[in-house]
Amino acid sequence: MLSMVIVFLGMAMSWILSMLLFTKRDARLVGLTQRIKILGVGHNFLVNKYYLDDLYEKVIVRSVAYPISRAAYWFNQNILDGILHSISSLTRKLSGWVYQNIDKRVVDGTVNNSATFTKSVGTAAQPTQSGKVGQYGALLFSAAAVAALVLVIINT
Repeated sequence: MLSMVIVFLGMAMSWILSMLLFTKRDARLVGLTQRIKILGVGHNFLVNKYYLDDLYEKVIVRSVAYPISRAAYWFNQNILDGILHSISSLTRKLSGWVYQNIDKRVVDGTVNNSATFTKSVGTAAQPTQSGKVGQYGALLFSAAAVAALVLVIINT
């Protein structure tokens, strides 16, 4: 029961002080923390939230996070970068082999051979491209005759 009385007295005092300070702007209370040094220290202590943020950031975070971040940086520089450099070196060697053996020999060889074949077909067909219409007609008739002969042979 005593604790409940203390709580209600504290609430009543807080309400009365708040009304006097913020609503009526009582001159006895305005600027009290600037006039009385110990109240100013207490006010700063409460405004800075018991200095728990400073304690957390300057003591706990620095003692935990800084060593972890240094270890993570060392791991990144020495382990991960070493793995990546090894993989890139292997990839560079593999790409050189693919270029020499597959691209140059297979792909370029296929393209060059198709060009050579096309040139030889063009060279073989060149005499038939004389520009003489009579010769074209004779070739067409000869081809039709050969096709007809093949059909007769197949159907008999």
